[in-house]
Amino acid sequence: MIIGSADVMREQYDFLSAALTLPHVSVGIIPRDRVRSLYPGEGFYIFDGKLVRSELWSGGFRTNQREQVTTFLRAFAMLRDLAVYGESAAALLDGAKVNLQTGENF
Repeated sequence: MIIGSADVMREQYDFLSAALTLPHVSVGIIPRDRVRSLYPGEGFYIFDGKLVRSELWSGGFRTNQREQVTTFLRAFAMLRDLAVYGESAAALLDGAKVNLQTGENF
């Protein structure tokens, strides 16, 4: 499913491709065919391993309770381990962009 026009998606792919080249940025992409031990849920941010913030449909969530932060850190580690980085991530982005141009389902 594509959310936004092809032009919007193309700009997003270009932005992510540029982010891959930044020296202090790590972009991980979970390949579609990867067997998953955990499926991504809502997006979340972890600040210094001490604070978690997440936006849900029903409102925002924020916690600094150690047990809850630890749960998010474990979820992030599992998702990070499923992802590919560097040239492999760039190849996935390039493939998705080509599929967008050709109208194929990605």
